[in-house]
Amino acid sequence: MGLRLTDGIDKRRFKACCGLDFDGFVNQERLKYLCSAGLLVDTPEKLRATREGFLVLNELIGQLCP
Repeated sequence: MGLRLTDGIDKRRFKACCGLDFDGFVNQERLKYLCSAGLLVDTPEKLRATREGFLVLNELIGQLCP
């Protein structure tokens, strides 16, 4: 649900809530592609959708999940 917010997903909070490392949870190959396509912004602290990414958010979420 965090990607639906402009602030995105806080990776530390994700780990605290789920017990999983966020970077190990998502498909890293797809994440890199989606970032290079300008749809997502990935930092060590957060993952968030760009303005363009919000338009196709359901598809992005499906591609990131293993």
